[in-house]
Amino acid sequence: MKKIKSKNYGFTLIELIAVMAIMAIISTIAVPKISRYINAANRTKVIAAVSELNNFIVSEDFGENTNITNLLSNYENLENLQINLKSDGTFKIGRVSGRLKINNNFINAILLEPIEFKNQILGPNLKKWLYLKCFLIYFL
Repeated sequence: MKKIKSKNYGFTLIELIAVMAIMAIISTIAVPKISRYINAANRTKVIAAVSELNNFIVSEDFGENTNITNLLSNYENLENLQINLKSDGTFKIGRVSGRLKINNNFINAILLEPIEFKNQILGPNLKKWLYLKCFLIYFL
């Protein structure tokens, strides 16, 4: 009588441990990079919201003495900005948070968190705007 050999199909314990170790190493490298990319994307959303609010200021006629609460109460739909903006000018989207400030009829966002964006000011730069205005007046 012939003996039939059975083949074992599967992975050994050492192979499984090696694969798990490789996956752990890859995940420790990838997770911080992904969170930085998410923070940068949320920062870009804040830039877009500030730009849209500055377009709103230009289209409407607000006086020099307007404040952020008055401006945001006149803006029709704060949810469309997608940065969880409150009526007092504070916002938080993901880990990125900060507040809005009006300076010379321009809105700027001052970021408070995360640490890599702390105290960054997003929005139009008044000096660049004045240079551009002088340039256009001179050449036009």
